[in-house]
Amino acid sequence: MGRKKTLICMLLAVCLMWTFQPERASADGGSIMVNGVNILQAADRTVPCGAGSAVYDEGTNTLTLRNAEIGGPNHGGSVLIYGIEIQKEGVTVRLEGGNLIDAYLGIWSRNPIVIQGADGGSLAVRVSKNQELSVPCRGISVDYGGLTVRDANIRITMENLDNMSGYGIDICGGDNEIVNSQLEITGPFLGNEDQSVVGINGTGANSLTISNQSHITMPTIGRGADVSGKLTLSDSTMEIGSTYQSGISGGNVEIVNACLTASESSGLALQANEKITIVDSEVNVKSTGTNALLCGNLEVANSSLTANGYWPALFVTQNTVIRDSSVHAESSADVGIFNREGNLEITGSTVNAVSNAGNSGILTKGDLTISDSNIISPGNAGVSAIKATGSFSVTGGTTEIGAGSITAGGTMQIGGAITANGTVSFDNVHAGNGSVIFAGADYGAVDAAIAGAQNLKREDYTNFEIVDAAIGAVIRGKDFREQAVVDGYAEAVRAAVAALVPVSSIPVVEGADQTVEVGEGSGIVIKADWAFDKFLSVLVDGTEIGTDCYTAAAGSTIITLKPEYVNTLSPGNHIIGIRFTDGLAQTTLTLKEKEDSANPPDNQQPEDDSSQPGDSGNSQPESPGDSGNSQPESPGDSGNSQPEPPEDSGSAENPGDSGSSRPEHSGASDNGSNAAPENGQPENASNPPAEPAGPLSQNLLPGQKILDKSPHTGDSAPVGWLLVLMAGSAMGMAAGRKRI
Repeated sequence: MGRKKTLICMLLAVCLMWTFQPERASADGGSIMVNGVNILQAADRTVPCGAGSAVYDEGTNTLTLRNAEIGGPNHGGSVLIYGIEIQKEGVTVRLEGGNLIDAYLGIWSRNPIVIQGADGGSLAVRVSKNQELSVPCRGISVDYGGLTVRDANIRITMENLDNMSGYGIDICGGDNEIVNSQLEITGPFLGNEDQSVVGINGTGANSLTISNQSHITMPTIGRGADVSGKLTLSDSTMEIGSTYQSGISGGNVEIVNACLTASESSGLALQANEKITIVDSEVNVKSTGTNALLCGNLEVANSSLTANGYWPALFVTQNTVIRDSSVHAESSADVGIFNREGNLEITGSTVNAVSNAGNSGILTKGDLTISDSNIISPGNAGVSAIKATGSFSVTGGTTEIGAGSITAGGTMQIGGAITANGTVSFDNVHAGNGSVIFAGADYGAVDAAIAGAQNLKREDYTNFEIVDAAIGAVIRGKDFREQAVVDGYAEAVRAAVAALVPVSSIPVVEGADQTVEVGEGSGIVIKADWAFDKFLSVLVDGTEIGTDCYTAAAGSTIITLKPEYVNTLSPGNHIIGIRFTDGLAQTTLTLKEKEDSANPPDNQQPEDDSSQPGDSGNSQPESPGDSGNSQPESPGDSGNSQPEPPEDSGSAENPGDSGSSRPEHSGASDNGSNAAPENGQPENASNPPAEPAGPLSQNLLPGQKILDKSPHTGDSAPVGWLLVLMAGSAMGMAAGRKRI
């Protein structure tokens, strides 16, 4: 009702202005009236103003006030209506020295203007009622908005209003800003609902930005600041003392790196139709008659917010986010924090929500999520200190509920400490659907401690079993209510590692760094120079082996690895350790594959020359014609003796072939002996080939091999030679009989 009357009064005022000064409105290019004189028509465009003056510069469209004194009662005893009236567009009012305006309307402009302080220049505006008018008084007024105050020091005082409304600054539209300026606005604290005394009235304004170290104070006022659009307080301070109607109100309110105080209001201390955003700031608001803070959505980040209200101190119709902040919300007659429809999220913050009437400290009609925060929301017995119609989740931090309880309509997930008057208790936690889930304990520190212990080599310590015991004592699956126990596991593992005693390095005096063949069949003997009564065990490649794999004897300490155990080890290098109560002896054992004597490595001579042809008891090479050191069987070879060749050397292919000529067959010798037939038998059994001068392989040309194509029967003499021997024996026996 009061605002409607105010608008009517403003319309009347505009009509009166046009009635009183029609020529000004119709003047080409507009006019600038100073103390009732059109300065555009004055000599030198200068108007004397008390001890000072007002000067207009057409080139810069600037009106400069130099220690000007404008207004006061005119000859009829009434207050001057306009101190300065600007009909011209784009005017800058420059302040030099100390200036004073005493009028019903201090500075009025139809179009956007700039008020610029220069060298500490200031302006004092005294607003009071003109007996001839019945419209609101105004200190600075811009009909179509677009007011800019820069680097200025302005004090506006409203007094003697006689139940008339008054506005310190009145902007009716556009984007407006106050930059690096000091403003003080005071007015009567009146309880008349039909009268408004407003510090900054931005009805219809798109925005008002107060920035760059500006400082706005309103010690007493009916309403502090009221902006229809966005109100931004950035890098500045605003202090509003006692207000009758409201402190700060806007479509959206954004407070960034600033300080805002609305110390006491009968109405809303801080209000936004849509959203209030508080970032890196300090805000203190109080209402003795309603909510301290009311908005559609609230976001508080890295800030401190204190709100004291009669009804819910913080009343948010939709969603609230409190992050990395400190919030104190206290209600004298209702809940501390109330979310009427949306969700409430608190992260990394300290929140004290108090109801002095014994109601809930926190009440949300949606979901409530608390993480890593400290919450104090005490309630009386039988009262929900914290209540969420939706789900409830708490992770980390501590939530104090006094004698009250926590209730939720949906699932409850508990992962933080709940205390009742300082004592941890989860007795008064209730979910409407019966589902209360406790989060698991954090085993991160335990896992890290175990990983560090497992990176150590147990053979390097005499008492690693204490680490095994500490790790073995860890019980998994505990929930966060036993977090202290879980943290104790980690501490126990770390303490065991710290208590490890490194082993002494004990010398191996016999059997160090042995190399043996796989399957050699003998035991491995290692002697350590340490007392036998301190012997504990034997390790192979870091793993303790059974006592059935070795024998241990005194003097100092003699360990013998049994052959059957050694045969189970793979070829390669192995580390053998002998553990004592106070030390460790270590050496290397290398196992290599056993060489096959029938297949010696390429380009190697056999170790035993007994493998030459003619040696008894030695096997023949498996491949006939082998060009190695072994020779193929020679006809007539019996044991180690060669038979004497018959006188007739027989007729071989190529008789008399000398060593310089290459024989046709790869099995022929290179010393000129006869070649053997392809089947390996002599052509004439009565004429065996002559015995070679040396081993056949020694008489081969490079690249030649001996070919032995005779079948291997297991007898060293071919059948042909047996017939010759039998015939010779018969002839000898017959000759003997004749002699007899």
